[in-house]
This record gives sequence, C-alpha cells and structure tokens, in this order.
Amino acid sequence: MLPGRIGFTPRSSCMPAGVPGFLTYPVRPVYFLQTPKEVRIIYSGDEQVRRVYLSVPHSDNPKPS
Repeated sequence: MLPGRIGFTPRSSCMPAGVPGFLTYPVRPVYFLQTPKEVRIIYSGDEQVRRVYLSVPHSDNPKPS
C-alpha cells in the first residue's frame, strides 16, 4: 500500500463489495425482501443480491473464522 493512497478494495477490481461494504454507498437504495424462509438484501447499485436463509439451523460447534 502506498502512503496517502486508497488501499485495495473489491470494487477496484469489479468484484462485489460484500456486506457491509455495499451499505457505505448511500446514493443507491438497498431493498430488504423477507419471506418465511429467507431474507434477500438487494443493492440496486450493481444488482448484488445476498440471501439469508432462515430455515438452516446453526451448527452445534461453530468454528472461528
């Protein structure tokens, strides 16, 4: 990383920004669509869609990541 320069970001190589990165662009609306089985987060800036499945149980022994 060069001093005074912006570091590498996913957007600089046309990759999805990810969560919560795409929420830092307040110009484009973010939509939340909830059904009984999932929540969809839709970022209208570049049509990213994130799905959160509500019917999947948590692991009994989650491992750090």
